[in-house]
Amino acid sequence: MASRLTALALALMPLFLLCSCTPYQPAPKSWKERRSAVTPPALPHWWRRFEDENLSRSVELMFERNHDIHIYATRIDQAYYRLKSEESGRLPSVDLSTAFERSISDTDDSTLSLSSRGTYEPDLWGRIEALMVAAQREFDAAKFDYLDSAATLSALFCSNWYALAYKKEQAENIESSIQTAQSELKLLEFRYKRGEATKTELISLQSTIEQMKNDLSTANNDISRLHTTLAILFGGKVDSPLPYEPVTLYNIERKPIPKIDTKAALFRSDVQSQIARLEAIDRRAAAAVAEQYPRVSLNIYIDGRELSFTEGIEEWFSTFSANLTAPLFDGKRRESDAKEALARRDEELFMVKKTILEATGEIIDALKEIKRARSALHYTMKRLELERMRTNLYRENFRHGQDSYDRYLEAKRGLLALQNDIAKRRYELIGAYIDFYRSTLTPFKRQEIMKESL
Repeated sequence: MASRLTALALALMPLFLLCSCTPYQPAPKSWKERRSAVTPPALPHWWRRFEDENLSRSVELMFERNHDIHIYATRIDQAYYRLKSEESGRLPSVDLSTAFERSISDTDDSTLSLSSRGTYEPDLWGRIEALMVAAQREFDAAKFDYLDSAATLSALFCSNWYALAYKKEQAENIESSIQTAQSELKLLEFRYKRGEATKTELISLQSTIEQMKNDLSTANNDISRLHTTLAILFGGKVDSPLPYEPVTLYNIERKPIPKIDTKAALFRSDVQSQIARLEAIDRRAAAAVAEQYPRVSLNIYIDGRELSFTEGIEEWFSTFSANLTAPLFDGKRRESDAKEALARRDEELFMVKKTILEATGEIIDALKEIKRARSALHYTMKRLELERMRTNLYRENFRHGQDSYDRYLEAKRGLLALQNDIAKRRYELIGAYIDFYRSTLTPFKRQEIMKESL
């Protein structure tokens, strides 16, 4: 009949297989199969300010498919598990082992042993607490890095989105100009046959049409390149069609010039990430300093043996010990590690200051660029109105034979250049607003920022 020790060993057998074990899982074949341990933080939907449903759908779809964003999501998981690993230092560790031995001799004895060992280290100098806080701040930094990556990717996507809209509008303007010029060419050829136009005027218009066709080819190549860039951001094949495309450039000039306190730079994701890393390095420096002091560990060992497996003769014994480990001589290794950690903390402090200054500069530069681009668009639109009036006047004079075709052609070229310039200036203004939204983007709510500022 089995003894209590045998029954206990059999009862604890599943514990040996399951305790503190994580089963192996094959690598996921796609992002859809991956399951995150931590739900990544949500980024404010700043792109919705452009009131473009296709853009909003595209950005949200990009976040589901983009490989970079999934890389940063996995880093959050890694930081989370490092935190859990450091938190385990506050608890005792318990190991359980069992063994069966059979000796064949005159007596043919069998032995079954079951033992357990427990270890606990009191946190005398705050080393374990410091490492745990450091892991927590590194976990926070990983989440801020995710938000910063999401902000950068969304801004990059929006920039390429409106670059595509600009190039498509440019191509449409050129195609329209080519059609108009070809109609003018037919009229000019008719007048040339009647002796009312010169050969120079005819050749000049033909040359202008060829130049327009070359410009159209360049614009179409840019459109193809931007399609490829957006497809890569979507995480798909470079030649795959886009699920959504821009329809037109957003009339950004109706938006007012934004106003914001430069203190908002302190609440940006990249700045908050740098601050969290500074705090983590500071705590690791504290742990390195504590490593120089003596450490105490408490141990308990329990062992039970069944000397005769058939007869059920049992022996039990337990031991309790406390160990004190004090560094005597290590060639100043621990001291050097502590000083290195403190020097790294100083380096990170300067990195934080540098990041804050750069973030503040980005906000100021973005505001300046918005004012410059708005002014440029305003004056270009005024010039366009005047150029249209001048072109129409020369066109009527040319049709009635009151002016030369060269003068009308010159005005026509100026009008075409200004039409394209309007689209370019609007695109530049959109880009300035994208830079501004990116430079002031924060995961914190406005009331939280105002509270901290006070």
